[in-house]
Amino acid sequence: VSTQSTGTLDAPSSSCPESRGLPDDIFLSWKKDTVNTICNKLSEGQRSALICELLGRLPAKNRLFLVRNLQKIATVDFVSQLPYELSLSILQYLDPASLFAAAQVSRYWNKLINSECVLWRDACLSLRITLAYSSLQPTSYYRDKVSSYLTQLRNLGNRSGCKIESVSDVTN
Repeated sequence: VSTQSTGTLDAPSSSCPESRGLPDDIFLSWKKDTVNTICNKLSEGQRSALICELLGRLPAKNRLFLVRNLQKIATVDFVSQLPYELSLSILQYLDPASLFAAAQVSRYWNKLINSECVLWRDACLSLRITLAYSSLQPTSYYRDKVSSYLTQLRNLGNRSGCKIESVSDVTN
């Protein structure tokens, strides 16, 4: 494929499978091999320049498609990639308000956080919430205690005119 003086791309040459009407899987394989060959021969700067050139030629609709898909690729849910026990170990470092926020990140995080009563029991203990039972209770018991406590803190702050930034403002 070459560039004419008008700045538009020529029609595919006869060596391009697209012009020979090959099946999609063969054409996609050809494109992949061609892109790999080109990228392996270019320096980092040349690859960047090629990307800029290609992006400049794309219609806005295609650029928007790329942006949306690049965001998906760049956003990695590290918690779901880790072993279950390691994910829990990391989540135990969150303060109670952050646990609620983290539970809203994704279905996986919600399931993970709300299936582990130990996370919520530790949250209760960190807030010095008196627990009626010494044995482990269902997750909802601890989560509801923490939720009630945080709601009371917010209401107290609203009534007194104080702005409570975090739970540590009250518990420390």
